[in-house]
Amino acid sequence: GTTASCGTVATLTCDDCYEGSGSVTCNSPSATWSGTIPTCTVVSTYCAATPPAAASNGAVTGSGAKCDDTRSYTCDTCYAISGTTTSACTAGTTAWAPNTSPTCSLRQCPIPSTPSNAAAWGITHGPYNGVTYGSGPSGPAVCGTTISTTCNTCWSHTGGDLSRTCDASTTSPSFGGSDPTCTLNTCPTLNADSNGAWSFQHGSGPGSGTSRASAQSSCGTVATLTCNVCYSGTGSITCNSPGMAWSGLQPTC
Repeated sequence: GTTASCGTVATLTCDDCYEGSGSVTCNSPSATWSGTIPTCTVVSTYCAATPPAAASNGAVTGSGAKCDDTRSYTCDTCYAISGTTTSACTAGTTAWAPNTSPTCSLRQCPIPSTPSNAAAWGITHGPYNGVTYGSGPSGPAVCGTTISTTCNTCWSHTGGDLSRTCDASTTSPSFGGSDPTCTLNTCPTLNADSNGAWSFQHGSGPGSGTSRASAQSSCGTVATLTCNVCYSGTGSITCNSPGMAWSGLQPTC
């Protein structure tokens, strides 16, 4: 090491983030250092300012105010974080960086399009793990929000889900289940008549087709049997709502 003679002054300069800088002198004639030899210790409150607070609907973890001490920020279930997730006590500045709190906002489930042949989705807000996050009759859809629909008149629910609930507790919010399938109710195919011909009129109803072979008879479809010359019995029957039974007896020629 370095040899110090009488009168030599030795100075210890601590690095940033440390304290304890000082000097000692080599005394004459004892050749001993005066006083206590300085040592460097970590500054326990290097960043004196308060670190950024937890966000509303969030939490912060971590402790200490030494160099490189940190705070970690999270959001409550069903919330997404925006902004910093970590703030650190920064050497050379004695400040927390970043020095702003994050924000927490409710995650939202995209509401699917209205299913084919069904009513527009209705929205209700129920609890998710005991907490109700949503409000209002129109959304947005958040944790616990349920969307519900019904098949239109003359259509029956044959698949999927008429009610679906939003789960926004993950980074990919989505509704459970699948869109419903609504299938057209149809009246039974009418018997052929060798002495006449069927015709079909659907008006504003959902039915289609004009011949017995092609007709898809549903609510409001009027089927008319027109008898051939020399035959009687011409008549009409109607496919009743909700579209699964014919009115009256089938005419015959």
